[in-house]
Amino acid sequence: MKNYQGMNDETLVRISLLGEDKAYEELVKRHGKAVLGTAQKITHNRYSAEDASQDAFVSAWMKLGMLRDHSKFRSWVCMIAKNCARSIVTDYCCKVPSVSLHLVENMELSDNPDPEWLALTETEDRSELNAMVDALSEKLRETLRLHYFEGLSVAEIAEKLSVPVGTVKWRLSEGRNQLRKGYGIMDKTYQENESIEKRVMRQIEALKLWALRRDKSGFEEAFQKVLAAVEELQESKEKQYMLADVLCRGMWWIPGRDNEETKERVRQAALAGHNDDIMQEVVAAEQENVYGEDLIRLIRDEQIPKMESLGFTKTLGYLWFWLGYDYRKNGQTDLAYEAFEKVTEILNPSEEVYYANALAAIECEKKMQELRAAGNRHVGIGACGEEYRKVNGKWYFWAEPGYNAGDVINDQITPPFINLAGCFMGCDSLIDDPGMRPGERKISSDDRVTLDLLKASGPVVTPAGTFEDCLIFRNRINGDTKDWEYESVETAVKPGVGIVAQTFYPCGAVLELTSFEGPSADAMRAGTLTENPEGGRFAFVTGNRWEYRVRRMNAEEAIADEEYRLEVIYADEKQADLSVGYVMSLNFTVGKPETTWLRNMLAAVNLSSAAEQGSEEFRPVDVSVYLDTAEKLAKTRREKVHTAIFREVMKNIYATDPVYTPECREIGRLNRFDMYAVTHSADGWQMDMGDERFAVQWLKWGEGFGGLAVVCHWIYDTLNNHAGFLWNDAWVPGFSEKRKYDWFGSELTSNVRVTDEEIVVTPAGTFERCRHLITDVVGGSHFEYWFAEGVGIVKFLRTVTERGEPRDAEWFLTKYEGTCEGYFSLADGFFRRYEPMELEDGYRGMLELTCEEDEKGIVLFKNFTATQDRDAIAK
Repeated sequence: MKNYQGMNDETLVRISLLGEDKAYEELVKRHGKAVLGTAQKITHNRYSAEDASQDAFVSAWMKLGMLRDHSKFRSWVCMIAKNCARSIVTDYCCKVPSVSLHLVENMELSDNPDPEWLALTETEDRSELNAMVDALSEKLRETLRLHYFEGLSVAEIAEKLSVPVGTVKWRLSEGRNQLRKGYGIMDKTYQENESIEKRVMRQIEALKLWALRRDKSGFEEAFQKVLAAVEELQESKEKQYMLADVLCRGMWWIPGRDNEETKERVRQAALAGHNDDIMQEVVAAEQENVYGEDLIRLIRDEQIPKMESLGFTKTLGYLWFWLGYDYRKNGQTDLAYEAFEKVTEILNPSEEVYYANALAAIECEKKMQELRAAGNRHVGIGACGEEYRKVNGKWYFWAEPGYNAGDVINDQITPPFINLAGCFMGCDSLIDDPGMRPGERKISSDDRVTLDLLKASGPVVTPAGTFEDCLIFRNRINGDTKDWEYESVETAVKPGVGIVAQTFYPCGAVLELTSFEGPSADAMRAGTLTENPEGGRFAFVTGNRWEYRVRRMNAEEAIADEEYRLEVIYADEKQADLSVGYVMSLNFTVGKPETTWLRNMLAAVNLSSAAEQGSEEFRPVDVSVYLDTAEKLAKTRREKVHTAIFREVMKNIYATDPVYTPECREIGRLNRFDMYAVTHSADGWQMDMGDERFAVQWLKWGEGFGGLAVVCHWIYDTLNNHAGFLWNDAWVPGFSEKRKYDWFGSELTSNVRVTDEEIVVTPAGTFERCRHLITDVVGGSHFEYWFAEGVGIVKFLRTVTERGEPRDAEWFLTKYEGTCEGYFSLADGFFRRYEPMELEDGYRGMLELTCEEDEKGIVLFKNFTATQDRDAIAK
């Protein structure tokens, strides 16, 4: 073994240039403290100084050949560290101008307020600092504001709050610690004797954590930095492994990088580096645009043999699982079971979440067969594996592969942990921060979701028992809303037991624990659950098994029995894999006393939704028996109109589906039913987003300009969103307005203007003095609307892009019933039909809007259908 410690810097640099990593490790070990000290003088913060030091040594290693005087390595790398530290400070100040690095790191508290904090409180722009302080728990928030904003000493605060001085110091320390973490300065271990490969690998692991963030702003910059570090490494299997990881993340999260060239680089790197995780993405890409028997042959006869020969074990498990799924879609149930069993033979429980996924699939498929054998006509299942990982002491949602099958009977909620951490309501995928206490709040990276931890106001009662001292995790979508609960999920957790109840307000459902078994359940019954239970608050312990039922808040909407089963298949200090199964089945029989108009309509809506997406396993379900019953049970005129229009939508679906109507000359591309409430005020006419309980969409997407133009049927919807109204009396020639509005969590800007009056010729007639309204969404689409006196909208135009070229899709009024005063109005019996003219490739479209008005108000029913000529498809 070479004695690197006895060599001088000049010799070590020269040997490092020859490829001897151990020599460079000695340089890092020898000068690490000096480099760290240099960086810390600039950052005034050890954590950021460690970042700068690591960057400096990585940069020095990459540029070592540029150092002319090898004996000057120490001063050279310290100079690089200075530059790295300045970059971190500059970058930090740009992103978080209200707080300096040393303030959030400083842990020594004096009796006098920090003068820089006092200076910060006097600045005009401290909104971000205030927001972060406001997000702290009440006690921390109060203490920080008294000390840093009002200037009270530690002793004065202790007297004012009637708490010990030590408590005040702890609160100030904890508050600044949470601010530091909230601003993105993460604790990490810096190991001076690491190899360059290990350091770069740690950078890659940090890059992977971007998967947890809702907001990916800044990712591309981090990606480029890590990619450069990887590409500078000496050629090796490890380098290719890392390259596959990095390139794949760029392909996922950077617009424009998901292309064939990048896919090929990922494939080559995954093969050369034997990256089993990324190889799953590679084989998935090979399956794009392959369906049915062709897909089964590709997986079974090509991909599986190849992965076996190359030794990609995880990818083999992945392929066997999806082969089983494709077998079941093809009706080959026995082969599907064999494939799922094969997954459990190939993988270990700790190795890959697909092991848990296969167990869920086997259990759910058997349950479906049992229910159908018992005579239940409509059954739906969901089978998935869920993986959770512990990062920096906190539990995060990581992955959830799986599938749904059978009939969609109800507005299905997602599994309980996904409700807590998933994309819709998730706070950056966070499941649990053990350090989080009641009264504290987390805010997602995109500021769209808050996660509050509360103390249950009383015992939580479930079919599995009554649970005292529960915690309530409340996920809430931020924004202005009168009824915040309709945009939130509340999760009741009994520490050591896990989730005992969950209220999912968006679809009016409550998940209730019905059974809990396993090691933690045994400890609970024995009275040995501790304050810090094994598996944490959510009881991630191998063998724990929970069963839940879904209870609908509106009992009349409960048309299905819904049950969940979750089991921890594997858990350790850093990871937990769960097998999750969901089964639902229709719970009422047509003609029985419990049947109602609403139940039958909801059954028809939810069962017909099984046709959505248009892939092989989704075919239109015959819901005529429910519509027939609903028609008989309809009492009000609104119910009768609703039923009739919905029946027309389903009639169009059946008539253009080759399975139901083999001789059909047109193939259905898109059908949709919606109903909207419309209101009239002094400001104008406005429309809500619709009653999603009754919305149905059946889609088989087409291609080309005809396919794009025919789906531009959101005439009233886009107008209401972009301009704020269906009609506003202020829309006169010369009107212009720049309007900001929220669009599914993103703030958009629309430029609205009205030009001179025009004559418009349509199949429904020629209309003079039409008001021409134009809306341009900044960075988005272009829309135009023409309003005729006494009629309303008579023409609509939307600019779409086909093969990079902008083209105008035009829709015209072809039939109408009912007239009005002015340029827009709606009343009982109003009817409007719109159609696009002269579409390419045999496309046709039709939008019908029917107005119904009663004592409850005005409702607008929408029936849309788009088809393509069968001969045109064949061509």
